[in-house]
Amino acid sequence: MRLLIIIISFFIVACTNNPLFDEDTSAQDKYVIRGKIALDDGSSPGDLFVWMEELDLSTRTNTAGDFLLQIPKNDELKGLNGVYKIYFYAGDYKITHVEVLLRDGHFEYGQYAINNQGYIKETIILKKILLIETTIDPMTISGAQSTFLEITVTFTAVDTTLLILIERGYADRQLAGFVFNDLSKSILHAILYSRPGAVRVGYNLDSAASTWEVSFSLPENLLPSGEYEVYPFVSIRQKTVPEALLANFGAKADEFTTDFLNVPLKPKSARLTVN
Repeated sequence: MRLLIIIISFFIVACTNNPLFDEDTSAQDKYVIRGKIALDDGSSPGDLFVWMEELDLSTRTNTAGDFLLQIPKNDELKGLNGVYKIYFYAGDYKITHVEVLLRDGHFEYGQYAINNQGYIKETIILKKILLIETTIDPMTISGAQSTFLEITVTFTAVDTTLLILIERGYADRQLAGFVFNDLSKSILHAILYSRPGAVRVGYNLDSAASTWEVSFSLPENLLPSGEYEVYPFVSIRQKTVPEALLANFGAKADEFTTDFLNVPLKPKSARLTVN
């Protein structure tokens, strides 16, 4: 039997400078590649992951979907020749990429996907492949006492080749792992709650929507007063995602740990008010 409660507060920091912060974009010792990402379902394009293979450099988009990838001009680039990929990723959207050209470690602006000013020529559109919808009842609770919650999660797959990993009760086979993210905080402040007896299992999706319902008592004093978004733990496996890209999120990003929170997801979460 297992009861897992993890409280985590942190900034998500990209491997290169993030466009959410001030940057010296005029530095002559860096190549700068800029671009924009949009999501085909109209969701906010913030916090999407941008990663360049071979160099293993990354950044994330700002709330408007803009990104800036700075690549140092150093010895690591010398001798690199050929076409390399820059990937654009969120867990519940289809990964895509563009190609850039390097000649002896020099980026060729104006070639392949990059124009002469270092911008990706077209807006990158990511297509939704899995819709995750969560509802909760009641929507308002007292944090000072144990409360009985009913949570319903529906997975609707556009891409039926997906494998998802979830936390499920060993005995009742209901969903067991949930994220409670405090929306009143300026930084990510999430409480991970796993019901007793949870196990991690793989589940192959098909064309029919899959609905999971679970009822349980939330422990008293687990959640401080505030507004929370609630969604399940779900790790989504796309066959075309490079393992080196996923390594940026942490060794246990496909488990119900704090590493999981590094993976960009856009679920339709439930809202919970705690008094």
